[in-house]
This record gives sequence, structure tokens and C-alpha cells, in this order.
Amino acid sequence: MELPGSSYLYALATISITFAGFAAMIVILRQVVSGSLVNYDLYFIRSVLMRSFIVVACAMLPPMLALFKLSDLIIWRSSGLIAGLIQGVFILTLEKKKKRSYRRATRQLGLCACHLSDANSDIFDIDSRYIF
Repeated sequence: MELPGSSYLYALATISITFAGFAAMIVILRQVVSGSLVNYDLYFIRSVLMRSFIVVACAMLPPMLALFKLSDLIIWRSSGLIAGLIQGVFILTLEKKKKRSYRRATRQLGLCACHLSDANSDIFDIDSRYIF
């Protein structure tokens, strides 16, 4: 017995896997061009891959539950509950990971801005107290 809407879920899983593959290729290309990955790059690829795999797992959950000969109402409600819980946990832990990766990136950006302002003040003979 085929579950109604399962062809849409299969297409959604295929698109999500394709998106994860392209994201991984872009990060690899970026690593080849720049030479190394920073924490933000690692955060980006980890979050994109995790989201893609969560979408794939949640899309494959209703057809898997249909194999147990459950009613459609139970299949859709339990799939929605499990998908919501998985995505909720991911979203709650995402903010902590994002802050950790941005903290280091903003610190490096601030140091770069200070060095640039000192360099500009030396070149143009400007007193750096008036810049900031």
C-alpha cells in the first residue's frame, strides 16, 4: 500500500541530498582557493549537511511507518511529532554553535579593522584618536 503523498516526500529527499552535495562541493572549492577553512566555514557546512539529512530522515519517516500497516492518521501525526522534535533540538543547539563560530570570526575582524585604521593613519598622517 502506497502512502498518499509519498512521491512528494521522495522528491523532497532527492532535492535535499542534491543541495547537500552542492554545498559540500562549494566548501571544498573554497578550501582549494583560500588554502584553509575557518570556523565559520566549518559551521556552515556542518549546519547545511545536518539540515539536509534531517529533511531526508523526516521525509523518509512516513513511508517507513507505512510499512508497519498503521493507519494514515497515526502515520502522519507521529511523523510530524518526530520531525518537529528533531528539528527543535537542532534549532536549539544551532544558536550555541553559531555564537562559537562567530565569536572567533568577529574577533579577527576587529583586529583587522584596528590594524587597517593604524595603517591609514600612518599613510595619511592622521591622528588615529579621531577615527573611532
